[in-house]
Amino acid sequence: MRPVPPGQVWYHGNISRLKAEELLGRAKKDGCFLVRDSESVKGAFALCVLYHGAVHQYRILQDADELLALQTIRGVQEQRFSSLQDLVSQNSSRTDVLVCPLKEAVQQDQSEEDSDDDEDEDSLTPVGDFSKSRTDTVSQVFQMRLEQLRLSRVDNGFIGQLRQYVQQGLQQDMDGLRTGGSSLPQLHRLVELSAQELHGHFESFLAKMDTMRQLFDQTTPGKHRKASDPVKDDQGQFDLQELLERLATCKTVITSLERKASRVLQEFVQPEGESENRTKENFPKGEVAKSPPPSIPPKTFEVRQESLGAMKSSRLMVKVDVMNGKLYCLRSPKSPEEVFTHKKILQLVKSPKARLGVKIEDQKGKYFVFEDVRSRELFCQLIQHMKNIHSKDKEVDQISVFVGTWNMGDAPAPSNISSWFKCQGQGKTRDETFALVPFDVYVIGTQESAVGEKDWVQRLQLVLWGLAEIKYQPVAVSTLWGLRLVVLVKPEHQHRISHVQTSSVKTGIANALGNKGAVGIAFLFWGTAFCFINCHLTSGNEKCTRRNQNYHDILRGLNLGHLKLGGFDVTTQFHHVFFLGDLNYRLDLPVQEILKKVNERDYESLLTHDQLKVEQDKGRIFVRFNEENITFPPTYRYERGNRKEYTWQKFKKTGIRINVPSWCDRVMWRSFPDTYITSLSYGCTEDIVTSDHSPVFASFDVGITTQYVSKKDLGGTGGADNKKVEIVFKHMDAKIKTSSKTSFYLEIHSTCLEGPSQSTTVEGLKDGGNIKASWSSNHLPLLSPLISDWEYLEEQHLLLSVKSADSDESYGECVLSLKNMIASMPQQFDSFITHLGECTGTLSGWMHVKGDERIRSQREMSRSYELISFGEMVEDTSDHVLPHRHLQPTLSNPLDGTVHKPVTSTSSLTATNEMYFLTSGVDDKQQEGPQLTDSQRKKPKPTPRRRGSSLERDVRTRESPGLTVDEQKQRSHSSDRLADPMEVRPPKPPPRLSSSRLASERRPRDRKFVAEPKKLNSGAASPPVVPNKPPPVVRVTKGDDGANSDIPPPLPLKSRGNRTSMASLSDIPLSPPHWSTQHHEQQLADWLSQLGLIVYHDKLVRAGWDRLEFLDDITEQDLIDIGMTMKEQREHFLSQVKKRKETSI
Repeated sequence: MRPVPPGQVWYHGNISRLKAEELLGRAKKDGCFLVRDSESVKGAFALCVLYHGAVHQYRILQDADELLALQTIRGVQEQRFSSLQDLVSQNSSRTDVLVCPLKEAVQQDQSEEDSDDDEDEDSLTPVGDFSKSRTDTVSQVFQMRLEQLRLSRVDNGFIGQLRQYVQQGLQQDMDGLRTGGSSLPQLHRLVELSAQELHGHFESFLAKMDTMRQLFDQTTPGKHRKASDPVKDDQGQFDLQELLERLATCKTVITSLERKASRVLQEFVQPEGESENRTKENFPKGEVAKSPPPSIPPKTFEVRQESLGAMKSSRLMVKVDVMNGKLYCLRSPKSPEEVFTHKKILQLVKSPKARLGVKIEDQKGKYFVFEDVRSRELFCQLIQHMKNIHSKDKEVDQISVFVGTWNMGDAPAPSNISSWFKCQGQGKTRDETFALVPFDVYVIGTQESAVGEKDWVQRLQLVLWGLAEIKYQPVAVSTLWGLRLVVLVKPEHQHRISHVQTSSVKTGIANALGNKGAVGIAFLFWGTAFCFINCHLTSGNEKCTRRNQNYHDILRGLNLGHLKLGGFDVTTQFHHVFFLGDLNYRLDLPVQEILKKVNERDYESLLTHDQLKVEQDKGRIFVRFNEENITFPPTYRYERGNRKEYTWQKFKKTGIRINVPSWCDRVMWRSFPDTYITSLSYGCTEDIVTSDHSPVFASFDVGITTQYVSKKDLGGTGGADNKKVEIVFKHMDAKIKTSSKTSFYLEIHSTCLEGPSQSTTVEGLKDGGNIKASWSSNHLPLLSPLISDWEYLEEQHLLLSVKSADSDESYGECVLSLKNMIASMPQQFDSFITHLGECTGTLSGWMHVKGDERIRSQREMSRSYELISFGEMVEDTSDHVLPHRHLQPTLSNPLDGTVHKPVTSTSSLTATNEMYFLTSGVDDKQQEGPQLTDSQRKKPKPTPRRRGSSLERDVRTRESPGLTVDEQKQRSHSSDRLADPMEVRPPKPPPRLSSSRLASERRPRDRKFVAEPKKLNSGAASPPVVPNKPPPVVRVTKGDDGANSDIPPPLPLKSRGNRTSMASLSDIPLSPPHWSTQHHEQQLADWLSQLGLIVYHDKLVRAGWDRLEFLDDITEQDLIDIGMTMKEQREHFLSQVKKRKETSI
């Protein structure tokens, strides 16, 4: 890349496109311009020009002769320029190349201070700007830094030598590096001068250590160490390598002395016969066999058992014997004990208020009500762990991951740090029952570490050996100054890990120093891609903007992922991305108010002032990242040596600096849609007090995509019976946050495709303050997957990027899941798009994965994590089997992160399953019954009631005399079943705010695929059934060619996400007595799930907003009252309410 001449205010370096548009927008003058680094081509530049309110961008390329050329919409211009200055000067008057002449340069944003005041060390205030890598500027910076150093600890002779190096030697070393050299001769000379008197000190120190060694030596004393030679080479010159070896010798001698003294003294303090057992501390070398699972004692719970369809309950004692694989149920000492083996337990279904449904093979389902949610979660974990350890399946489809972060404060770790790895302390901790159950993967991130890399890894291995007697193997280690990230894995998983990558980014002063920055490690575990990023961001209460910039610089600078995915940052290249570390975001409150609320444990109100959450709510950082609820006190800034009080005052030369207690140490994660991940713990330790930060731990269960090849596709024929499968796009709309005047195209990547594909280019049209680009089916590519097996395709994702045709730069990226796109008709999707950590717009459209229905078959693999789901369980009758029908895949949002469960003839029907209320499919025969008029279809407006009232909660279905139960049920749905399906157009599914969901929010999922329906005769199609509300009528718009759009009518919104049977209404099991209340609340839950706001379901219900109809009158203040503090969530919620209301009219 050609260096930029100094003093050019129009050059802004590697700022983002959005930042460039913001700066030009402030200028508001035609011809204003700036130059930045190109995002699409390394070594190129981008010229940004403002004209008539729109930003025009031109790429500046460098040819083989290092001359610069301007690329416009007409292609690369013939004229060449020797420098950027020449290019800018010559285009200041010309009008034939650019949209207008270059008139006024836009200067850099002066509000961004390129500084880093480290509170934990003596502050070094940076001066100047060395982001442009100019030698004279760097010398000035170091001269100013030298003046601020505390030099009283060194002699005047050394100070003079250091000044001389900064003034002269520094420039000579940099000149050598510029010409390709790798050594620093002037710095080497300075070290030589500083070490002249070190040899004598070495001899004195090593002699003292040798004397102490002999004190503990069990061999014959009196053998003295031979004196070493001076630190000189054969020619009598100073040898730096020899000096380093001497320093290493000193370190080794001290470490060896401590070990030897500890081993000798242990023999005096231990009882006889126990000394041999101490060798377990030093784990065996070489291969370590898989250790047996640690013994977990049986755990007993007292629960209340409810019966479905009955209003009675009884007390029950349930005991989980993990090691023997059995579940015991005992009503009373006199009653017989029921015993169920792990194979009999088919599913656990969570529901609100600590309730749990247990589906048992050949038994009626059981409903347990636990004492609290924590007890229920422990019961579920024990059952799942019991099934996992007794499973005979050799393949791994779920792993446990520990993620820990700790700012060590440049102090050595204490002797005992096991509580960190046991997830014990404050917050959401791990139950003591699982304290000794090891995780499959350990990810440990540290900041300000004073321990060497090799020693730290060995220390971690020893700690884990002491906990589980397993020698964990390092996957990778990445270090940048005091930043370090270590990934350790069980030995039996080593062969499952591949494609390991490491990278680091400096975000210190001018992004050139590594005292702040990030280190990352990425790898594949079977077919699932992981990325872990340990970062240390700028400190200081007032440096929030600088921390945000650190985050964007990290996303831009980390070199992780596939080389061909240059437009995608790490957040959209991996199935799971974890950000951990000392993020340094603070609380914007007075310190005394913080201390008061911490003492009251009022963390919820404190978090409303947390800078990280505030900035995340504004869409500036960590877009669509998740964080477990914080239920532990701020982890910074404690007094070293205890955890009883915070030291929030720091006395400096310039005065007293206030460091308010804050949650600086965090763990965030983001996952692809339709992937399984659930948070198990999130908290901090209490007994590790050597630093002013407390270590933070988090743990997760993560689903793993196996490297699956279908048994039907072993011959590489492309699927069972060699039937072709295609990914078909019908329409796409992109709404982009930009003021650029350009054309756009879509670029699509996926591991299931042979290579990337592109759409045709379309013109971007102004849409309010945004730009909208639309593609019809004629503009979009037809994709053919490499493997046409449904089981394989449902685990695949598409990576989409909206790119500019002028500069090939990405304006936003998103990820779509194919899981819910497998259907005979197009399915609707809606997603946010992001770029370099910022939300840049939305992408919506219609698509589906279609193929011959004969290649759809039952699912061959079951997932262990599908054992636990969320919803309501309804009991099957023992002699009732649903008749065979072709199953209709229904409309679903591929970005809601929900794990859906198709309904089959053998599955139980749940309240989260649409078959519990209706059938979405249609029978082969036309349904009989009287046709209703439009006025009869219209649903009356519900009678309003006082919000929060408990009246009318248990609405019962009224019985009509002379009718059977089945007739009553069929009558209740008659008005819904006769709507014209061609008029059905449900509201557009809302975009997701988060890409994955916790297991507690996931829907039950069956273990079978479903077949596509037979094609119905024209005119004979009977309508889908919608509960209690007729479908809205929406006109079908015309496409670009003037013809009616070929997008087929979707199924009702209520049926999204599940594949439901086409059984008759009489086949639906009877509902519990409180069916109506559950029905309305479940409708609300389904709608909130699609919005990614299921966490507010209970709060809305408690406040009286328990029906979708009531939400038409909800206000923003109502949402604030229920605890929806994020402004982005409130706006998203209210906009979707408005859409739903407009569609239902």
